[in-house]
Amino acid sequence: STASRPPRPDGDPMFDDAPFGAVRLEGGSVDSAIIMDANRSLMDLTEGKAAPGGKFSDLFLAEEGQEALSGLLVDAIDKPISLKLAGQEPKHVNVFVALDGAGRPSVAYVMDITEQRQLEMRLAHGEKMQAIGQLAGGVAHDFNNVLQGIILNNEQLMVHHPLGDPSYPNLKSIHEFSIRAKDLVKMLLAYARQQTFKREVFAVTDFMTEFSILLRQLLDERIELDVKHGRDVPYVKADKNQLENALFNLATNARDAMLSHKNGGKLTIRTARATGKEAQEKGFSFVNDGDYMLIEVEDTGHGMPKDVMDKIFQPFFTTKEAGVGTGLGLATVYGIIKQSGGYICTTSGVGKGTTFHIYLPALAAEEIPEPVDMAQVEHAASQPVDISGRGRILLIEDEDGVRGIAASLLRSSGYEVEEACDGEEAMEILEDNPESFDLVISDVVMPGKDGPTLIREAKELLGHARVIFISGYAERDIAKQLDDDRAVSFLPKPFTVRQLAERVKQELGSPKKEAA
Repeated sequence: STASRPPRPDGDPMFDDAPFGAVRLEGGSVDSAIIMDANRSLMDLTEGKAAPGGKFSDLFLAEEGQEALSGLLVDAIDKPISLKLAGQEPKHVNVFVALDGAGRPSVAYVMDITEQRQLEMRLAHGEKMQAIGQLAGGVAHDFNNVLQGIILNNEQLMVHHPLGDPSYPNLKSIHEFSIRAKDLVKMLLAYARQQTFKREVFAVTDFMTEFSILLRQLLDERIELDVKHGRDVPYVKADKNQLENALFNLATNARDAMLSHKNGGKLTIRTARATGKEAQEKGFSFVNDGDYMLIEVEDTGHGMPKDVMDKIFQPFFTTKEAGVGTGLGLATVYGIIKQSGGYICTTSGVGKGTTFHIYLPALAAEEIPEPVDMAQVEHAASQPVDISGRGRILLIEDEDGVRGIAASLLRSSGYEVEEACDGEEAMEILEDNPESFDLVISDVVMPGKDGPTLIREAKELLGHARVIFISGYAERDIAKQLDDDRAVSFLPKPFTVRQLAERVKQELGSPKKEAA
């Protein structure tokens, strides 16, 4: 009904100063209507194109996937419709057309909804990335279980077929391929933000100095490397190895971009203190307020069009030719930075090169610990470790192949091992043998009762037993599922025989914590 439509501007002094676009029209139909007068807001919005005498429909473009523009403008008589304003950078608008008493188009109102549409697109993109991440993480966890069995069984075979045995070269190849597969799984988990991070506090300037030495060996001699540090660069708390992995991926992409379209170029890495407000002023509106450590990686390559920029962090997306790369490099970077509590943003343009902006939360001065004597730490780590031991262990793992080989290896190291294929069987064993185990090694995800649920429900039966969770899931996700302060550690899959034996030795050799 006409009662629900906006008032006509005739004789309305607010017409020129209205905060939205308004235009007087003349003509028999909306698609052929001529502009008689436009207010300041519409002239600004259309960059002066809404001049008197122009055709009203020429101001607009149909949205992707919509019907012909003429039909859409007719629909605007009954309700607001979404269109684009024509121009170099089309703006999203809502358009409403009011008719005069004779049923002819009289007035049109144009509302700029570009910012709202961008927020909707960012939200949809974020949900899409999260869904892809969950899918990638699920595949990675399942593959980790398969890979775990391959690694342990192969190591056992290598013990019985040592160097010099005719089978050794083949077993060695299996081991090497397993390590490559393990690295690919880590990339998927990084993208899905389900890796276990070993965070430490460090100065980014020192880190970048060491990193740039390694980076110069990676880069082609035709590429100039320039590292610039800002003043008062803050400390961060992150996983050094993962951050290095992320920067190597960015540098490798930059190198390939510069060498594929040019005969070299310049790679610039900058560090600086930054704020969320400064990031927002650059157009990165999703960066929250706060203090940040900013790392920028800039290349002089060929740059990227917008449609490519929208997809670069999706796993398996690549612009390289078939067979070159995995398409996981930038997806891995995205996951590492997000799991570090930071943001990664991109600016690029065809012929203008590309810059990645990494924002990591900055630490306040009181959060920076005293320096550690790394020489003592490295000396202790280099000492040989006796992995044999004594103690009673309950091993819970639903993968028969993994459980069998792990139990066999632990028994050969001197431990007494009881096996359970799931949480229900483990609970029965604990009920029959309360407080009789020194250590419980449990998978996290199992049919029926999962690992954390078992440990919570069996609290009174465990006594002083320590717990090691083995899983491809991130350690922090498991800790959230426990409600007591029992001594719990974590060994990520896939692990080697030595890693398992050393962790068991470490747990059984350290002082016990009283059960709550």
